[in-house]
Amino acid sequence: MTRRLTYAHKRIRSYACSFGTLPADELHEIAKSEPGTSGIDLVSQVTTSESYMIEGDRQDKLIVAMDFGIKATILNHLKRLGNVSLFQRLRLQKEILELNPDGVFLSNGPGDPEVVQGAPETISELIGKVPIFGICLGINFLDWL
Repeated sequence: MTRRLTYAHKRIRSYACSFGTLPADELHEIAKSEPGTSGIDLVSQVTTSESYMIEGDRQDKLIVAMDFGIKATILNHLKRLGNVSLFQRLRLQKEILELNPDGVFLSNGPGDPEVVQGAPETISELIGKVPIFGICLGINFLDWL
């Protein structure tokens, strides 16, 4: 709903008008037409297709970042802590543990954690074997398990 209203706001701004020039009933119809994100795997549309390594400021630490739609600024913060191995969301727990990481970061991302294939299973297998931390959607996975 919010996305549809934001889009309407951007459309209004493109005509150099102020917000509020659309009638309330039209805004209500725009909001009602928003399909929402429940049940849609949006992560598959934004995750990296290939895993890769980012050289960090410290070579003695390694963080595995599970990508659910991670932002570049977050990667920049993580690389201050050490090297970052950015993993596609469908990587197996065994592949992650073979790197012997100092921690696993569960990234932010869009949508519903219940429909993201493979991630909950991998995360549940990592619990107790390596420190895990995250933000936004990543924390939702931990809460959901």
